[in-house]
Amino acid sequence: MSHMILFLLASLIAVIYAIGQRNIYKMLSFIFISQISLALFAFSLEALLGYVYALSILFPLLALLIISYVVAVTSSAEIEKTGGLLSVLPISAWTFIIASLILSLFPPFMPFVLEHFIVEKSLLLGQMTPVAIIILVLIRVLTIVCLFKTAHKVFFGTPCKLEVKEPKIASLAIIFVSLSVIITFSPYIWNLVISLGVYE
Repeated sequence: MSHMILFLLASLIAVIYAIGQRNIYKMLSFIFISQISLALFAFSLEALLGYVYALSILFPLLALLIISYVVAVTSSAEIEKTGGLLSVLPISAWTFIIASLILSLFPPFMPFVLEHFIVEKSLLLGQMTPVAIIILVLIRVLTIVCLFKTAHKVFFGTPCKLEVKEPKIASLAIIFVSLSVIITFSPYIWNLVISLGVYE
């Protein structure tokens, strides 16, 4: 149980650090650490569960990485120096928001389903303590705060006056987000989830 709590604490500490970052790359690196720690927590319960959870967060994380690169090359990597990029980077903006929804465990995306299974599995194994539940809730809330605070500062506000075109690499981020949606509604993945005991 101790190593499970350590994974959760690592995830919580990482997302707390992410909130305080002013550089979009540094913010995202801590989000990566937080999500990987959650995947390790899932691995500690059951290897297959860990693989499925890692797969479910891989594509939105890659999408966020690409959009962060787009923001940095078209405006600035410093979050405070950006703003209003929705007007010039609409595809990147909405891709960032959708990827953030997925990583923030909003339904009906697969990470949301798997989080419930992680809690269920932990309870069945007697590994889920009140402290662990509180940490999981804090991780979820702080991830939402971090990603959507960043999205608000970078993409909303006074429309940006930069004359830039949406880089072609942004389309790759759309592909990754689309793969996340496909995974969510894939019969194969759902059958795998059912085999793990998420739904009877």
